[in-house]
Amino acid sequence: MGTGKTRISLEWSKDKVKDGILVIAPLKAIYTTWPDEIEKWGFPYKHVLLHGPEKAVNLKLKADVYLINFEAITWLFDTLKEQFKVTKKLPFRHLIIDEGSKIKDPSTKRFKALKVLRDIFFSHIILSGTPNPNTLLNLWSQYFILDGGERLFKSYSKFKTAYFMPLDYKQFTWDIRSKEHEQMIFDKVKDITFRLDATDYLDLPEVSYITTKLELPQKLRDQYKKLEKDFFISLDESTSVEAFSAATLSMKLRQFIQGGMYTDDKGTYMKIHSEKLDKLVEMVEDADGQGILCPIQFKFELELIRKAYPKVPAIVGGVNMKEATKHIRDWNEKKLPLLLCHPASLSHAVNMQHGSHIIVWYALPWSAEQYLQLNKRVDRNGQKHPVMIYHLCMTNTVDVGIMRALRSKIQNQKKFLDFIKDYHDFDL
Repeated sequence: MGTGKTRISLEWSKDKVKDGILVIAPLKAIYTTWPDEIEKWGFPYKHVLLHGPEKAVNLKLKADVYLINFEAITWLFDTLKEQFKVTKKLPFRHLIIDEGSKIKDPSTKRFKALKVLRDIFFSHIILSGTPNPNTLLNLWSQYFILDGGERLFKSYSKFKTAYFMPLDYKQFTWDIRSKEHEQMIFDKVKDITFRLDATDYLDLPEVSYITTKLELPQKLRDQYKKLEKDFFISLDESTSVEAFSAATLSMKLRQFIQGGMYTDDKGTYMKIHSEKLDKLVEMVEDADGQGILCPIQFKFELELIRKAYPKVPAIVGGVNMKEATKHIRDWNEKKLPLLLCHPASLSHAVNMQHGSHIIVWYALPWSAEQYLQLNKRVDRNGQKHPVMIYHLCMTNTVDVGIMRALRSKIQNQKKFLDFIKDYHDFDL
């Protein structure tokens, strides 16, 4: 992450733009990162966006680079199929997938469409800073797009049964069979996998990871423990919350430590406390105008924080592309002392390093991919200051479990990336 994958891909495209390049990337990246990088490095490429009401018209325009988001892949598949029947021509013959982990699930419609489309392309590149964010199972679909199943089998089920074993009788959870099987996967894909580590090639400022420990007051601690033990809690005389499964309980416990709890399925919530909010306010004051990028998880967090900062901007689900782009521009121009975001809405392929160097994880995600990717929005080439990444962690709560899970997932991915790095002797 942050080593110039976009620039490298644009260089690679120089002798291929005559055939047309299709770039599939996260939505915000096709609006900001790719157009900005094309302009920044002086590539004379005409690009068009295949998004919004004009996407069908733009697909018929002659361009060098066509930019489309992952959610529109199935639309593109259906449209190209009909268009090819009439014209017998295709607008692009080379493929760049920016953030390959977005197709890590082979059961999705986007992957199934790409699986068919891959054969129309003369060449394929996949970019990713987090290729296996949760498990090595995430690799199969990405390598299938690259080689059609040559290295890791043509079917996902064969790949899974060859290298993994089920951990439960329903076969919902799978783990690698052995270290030898893990190494076999690494060896199979090493010849078409290249890794650049930012610490080797870029002179980046130091990154500090700080856990800010918070304690629930005793009354709240007792309520939390009761919910944890009984799957039930009374919030007042007329309102109670019940968890009907371990998964639901985990979600309710997370809500509790974030300061509120949903009391129905319509989004109604009750404020429980302001422990994390008080700390955030303190940190914003201490930052004295330096921007803080603050990831949240729940909608009620946004509402509670906006009671302290009524006009604070946010990049979360439901925010349109025009508004999100404005927030990113304002951030990089150092106009925002605080920017809220959901990591799923901002964690990939967006440059945020010019706005500030401080991230405060108000709520941690279970996803290692979201965690790593969002941190790299700030910790990347062009950052001028030491990066400070804070975690607001409520001690003796589910927060601790999430941090342990993240650490484990990150270590598993690091083993794969380190092997690829050590295998290749780069001469760049």
